[in-house]
Amino acid sequence: MSEGDATFIEIHKRFTEKGEWDKIITSLLERLNETGWVDSLRDKSKESARSMETLRFEKLMETLNPHAQGSVPEGVRAEFVEQIRKFLESQIQ
Repeated sequence: MSEGDATFIEIHKRFTEKGEWDKIITSLLERLNETGWVDSLRDKSKESARSMETLRFEKLMETLNPHAQGSVPEGVRAEFVEQIRKFLESQIQ
């Protein structure tokens, strides 16, 4: 295991043990829902699924992933990057 892998595992452990990860995910989902992102992605997924001759989950995910990541509102993205950064800083100090 590389040093980077070990660091990632330790950080992930701290996030989960302190309950911070659950708080961030819950808050993120609420904000994405408030901005209409969830509804937009749901509509896009239905549209994509209907257009597939043979519906395959893997193919649907390949189609939706770039759209999902690219359509997260910049303000929401920045807000959560800042929350993660603050938590990391509090763990390093």
